[in-house]
Amino acid sequence: MLCGEPLTPAGRCANCEAAVSLRRHKLGLPVLVLIIIAGFSFTRMVVDWFNHRQDELASAWYQKGVAALNSHRPGQAVEDFETALVYAKQDDDEYRVRLADALLAAGRPNEARSRLLSLLEEHPTDSVVNLELARIAAGKGELRDAIRYYRGAIDGIWSPGRTPAVERLNARFELLEVLAANHQNDAAEAELATLLPELPPSADAHTRLGQIYFKLGDARRALAEFQHARQLDRNFAAAYAGTGAVALQAGDYPAAKRYLMEAVRLDDQNANSKDLLTRTEQLLAADPFSPGVNAAERARRTVAAYEAAVKRLDECVRSRAKAAAGGQSHTPSPEMQADEDKLAQLQSWAEQLRRYSTEGHLKGHGDVVENMMRFVFATEDAAGRLCGAPNGMDELLTTIGHHRWGARK
Repeated sequence: MLCGEPLTPAGRCANCEAAVSLRRHKLGLPVLVLIIIAGFSFTRMVVDWFNHRQDELASAWYQKGVAALNSHRPGQAVEDFETALVYAKQDDDEYRVRLADALLAAGRPNEARSRLLSLLEEHPTDSVVNLELARIAAGKGELRDAIRYYRGAIDGIWSPGRTPAVERLNARFELLEVLAANHQNDAAEAELATLLPELPPSADAHTRLGQIYFKLGDARRALAEFQHARQLDRNFAAAYAGTGAVALQAGDYPAAKRYLMEAVRLDDQNANSKDLLTRTEQLLAADPFSPGVNAAERARRTVAAYEAAVKRLDECVRSRAKAAAGGQSHTPSPEMQADEDKLAQLQSWAEQLRRYSTEGHLKGHGDVVENMMRFVFATEDAAGRLCGAPNGMDELLTTIGHHRWGARK
């Protein structure tokens, strides 16, 4: 003990006690630091695990939603995507877009649009969001909004993972389809002027362009595009289907059948090609003037057409008389009055032709066949305007007549 140092009650030197205490504190500080560090590390580990688990759950529910949507269970998909958004750490834009897709598929367009508009406020240049809103507007017939959103998609920013050039081209085609469907031919032509320089040299692109021209009523340019597509790819089914559709519209049933058969051979899962082929075969089977039909078959088809037209005429006359007796008729327009008068003329014409309406009388008499078929087509045309759209055989005969002689012949 140093002389003059104060003593503690226990008789120890006070400075010695302080030195011992300091040494204890120096030894405890690192331990405390280690404990704090370990605590922070454990907390971080727990937080990381929790976040990772949330990501896993969000991703799992998202994948369930995608699977449900792909298997045509939109109601379930809506629930799955909503659950995915609950687990997502932040509102994932892709999840929100897919939820809107599911809501649309579930027949809830207003909810889908509401969610997409919210997204658009946050990301006004997002092309995907604009495209979804364009489709909703087009489906509701809101043409002005549809055009605005389509242009937003075309001029906007596409999310990572998408190819902007391809996506823009597809959006342009969609816009053109909407314009064509709404008979906005001038606007479509303006849009085509922008699209054509960007059109890639592919069978798919030229076929889609041909389909646009066909919808716009330009069969010549449509046929040119379909032919170009077939040159680029001899096995591209849609190009053959397009060529067949043009031939069918023009009344060239043999050519239509040839191209549509090839389209079905190349893609036997395409329901539209199959339907067009079936219709073409029905028209060929009903048309007395089909190439290769012999005199006996032409006579048989003419008798069948005459009987169908007479039945349609009688039903139409009875329907008009019943409407007049029930007070349902109104003052007809001059055009309709002319059709009313024509019904009586057609009844007289039918009686004059009745004695020729056997296969024996018609076989080998092309002039009588021609006259009888003119009666058939005139009857179907007038009855269609006065008594509603034709069905079955009547519809086939109407189409054949319009192709051969045009309407009102």
